[in-house]
Parts: sequence; structure tokens; C-alpha cells
Amino acid sequence: MTVSTRSGRLLRLWTRVEAHGLLTVATVLMAVAMGVMVVEAVSRYGWGVSHWWAEELVRYLVVWSMLLSIGVASRRGHFIRMDLLITALPRRAQLALGWVTVVVGVAFCGVLLYASVIEVRHLYRIGMYTESNLDLPLWVVRLVLPVGAVLYGLYFIGCGARLARGEDPFRAARRDGADPDPESEPATARAPTVAPVTAADAVPDSRPRPVIETRPDPGLDPGLDPAVADGGVR
Repeated sequence: MTVSTRSGRLLRLWTRVEAHGLLTVATVLMAVAMGVMVVEAVSRYGWGVSHWWAEELVRYLVVWSMLLSIGVASRRGHFIRMDLLITALPRRAQLALGWVTVVVGVAFCGVLLYASVIEVRHLYRIGMYTESNLDLPLWVVRLVLPVGAVLYGLYFIGCGARLARGEDPFRAARRDGADPDPESEPATARAPTVAPVTAADAVPDSRPRPVIETRPDPGLDPGLDPAVADGGVR
């Protein structure tokens, strides 16, 4: 098994973990945050009651959801990319700028990981808790910073692996679940268009039909046509 084959399998495995694991957790956290915001808004404007824990909990849930999904969102092209100048450059220049992006991204994630680990260790050592009465250990809340740094760094490392194969990993991905372009399919693969059969077409028509009676033309010579001479069509 070659190195490229192993890296391809690892990349596919990690893609499944992101899509079915991290993205699901991030979606649940964001849904809970939205539910808490709705409850807080209805309670505040409907009954004049405000919950002291709602604002802080929503803030933590949104941060966790964003940092857990930042890698998969970037890989799928869900962030805005200013590529007006990049698309006008030659292919080699685009790949070179891609490598610059990878190096800067990995460096940023490394700095974030280093600083966040120091902060989490410090908060764990002093035993600080959150401001509200939730009394959550602050090091647990800030633990998402090094986790997000690792996830984002893995995204840039994957981009570097694709750049090494000559691909462009920064192109915006097609929306999930989008139907393929029918014009891109070969003509032989397209099924012919057939009108659907309705219930009215399947039931035979039982209405009486008019009987057409054929009579001989008096202007014709009966001797020329035996059928006319007999008085009708055989």
C-alpha cells in the first residue's frame, strides 16, 4: 500500500467523522442555543421574566458549535472567498497562493493551539468558574479553543495534501444534496421522456359510439363495383 493510498483512506475516514460526528454535535448545540434564545425572548417580552443563565449559555453554545464545525465548513466552501483576482491568475500562480494560504493557516492554528493550551492549563490550576450562577469550570468552556485549533489545522493540512496532488482545495464546493447538471450527462445515459399513464387511460371507454352506415351513391354505376351493387360495403 502506497503512501498516497493510505493518506486517501485517512482523508475519507476523517471526512466521515466530520460529517457524521462533529457536524451533528455542532448542529445540536446550535439548535439548543436557538431554543434557549426563543424561550428567553418569549419569557422576557411576554411575562417580563429574564433568566440569568440564558445569555451566557447561548454564548458558550454558539462558540462551541462554530469551532467544532469550522473545519468541515471550510472544506465544503461555506465561507466567503474573494477569488476575483485569483481566478484571473495562471494555474501555477493559483497553486502558489494556495501553498501560501496553507502555510499561513497552519501557522495561525499552531499559535492558537499553543496559546489556548497555556490558558486552559492556567484556568484548570486556579479553578476559576464562569461569571453567572451556572458555575461551570472555565477551563471546560475554554477547552474548545485548542480543539478548534486542531480541527482547523487538520483542514489546512488536508488542503496541503490536495495541493501536492495538483488539485485546488479552495474552490467552493457544490451545495450538499444538489442535483447533478443534466447537460453534463451523456446523451445515452438519459432516459427518454414518457408521458405518465393516468387512471383514465387505463380504464376502457364504455360510452356508446355512433354507427356509421354506408350507402351506395346513386350517381355511381352499380355494375362497376360489386360491393355497391350488393347495397353496401362487405
